[in-house]
Amino acid sequence: MNAGGTLGAQVKVTRAMMHNTPMELAAKQYSPFTLNLVPVFNPTTGYGNYVVPGVFILILQQTLLIASGLLACADSAPRRRNLVARGVILLGIYTVMAMYYLGASFSINGINRLADPVNLAMMMLPFLLATFACGSLIGRFIKRPEIITLIILLSSMPLLFTSGFVWPASAMPDWMNALAQLAPSTPAILSTIQLNQMGATLQSQAGHLVHLWVLALLFMLGLVFTKSRKMD
Repeated sequence: MNAGGTLGAQVKVTRAMMHNTPMELAAKQYSPFTLNLVPVFNPTTGYGNYVVPGVFILILQQTLLIASGLLACADSAPRRRNLVARGVILLGIYTVMAMYYLGASFSINGINRLADPVNLAMMMLPFLLATFACGSLIGRFIKRPEIITLIILLSSMPLLFTSGFVWPASAMPDWMNALAQLAPSTPAILSTIQLNQMGATLQSQAGHLVHLWVLALLFMLGLVFTKSRKMD
């Protein structure tokens, strides 16, 4: 099609020049219309609006997983007070970091920021809770800090590419897509990109919001179960 279109354009331009039409004008008028592509959600057609928002969410998740996992690993006698204290401190720190990553950092770097801050906060709360609980579970089962850090770091690229925004979920194997749904970053990345970069409404992201709360509840129940088993 490209070859045929190019050949047809050359014939039309040559014919117009034979009728005393200047070459520059003939080159512009060989087609009755011109195609003007305007990217709706990525006006700069660069990586800023496309990759950076998703990577920021993954950075928040992976660093919080490492922090909560290392603290849980070092806690030889897990108590409810210790868990609550760690959760409050880490969630407070990462709330500030999320505000910077999804707010000020976007404005500084010229990245779209269309979401209402309240809507983003409603997404970030279950995301941070689920990530903290997941990291604490990892620390309960793995007692070597260096192994925790290594596993979480090595999982970063697979989590990024299976989250559904770099590579479409419909093009991935079903089992791989199912495993990706266990990571809080998967619904968090998709929902925050649609809210912040595409101007979606919170109602349209209800499925992702429920997904995050389900993950937070499951990981929290896992923490309670492992704690009761160790006390027994």
